Amino acid sequence: MSDSTTSTSPKAGAMPTDSVTPTTFNAADYLVARHLRDGRGARTAVVAQSRPLSL
Repeated sequence: MSDSTTSTSPKAGAMPTDSVTPTTFNAADYLVARHLRDGRGARTAVVAQSRPLSL
């Protein structure tokens, strides 16, 4: 019987869920740099009271 909730390919940008734990985790890469690599650097990232900020 197959489990329909199991996926063989992770969602792009998703944190790894396999049994191998990385020795380091770069939060800046996960939260910011991946968007730059994907070409979203010009999009608004934060809307502050004074002005919008992009990556």
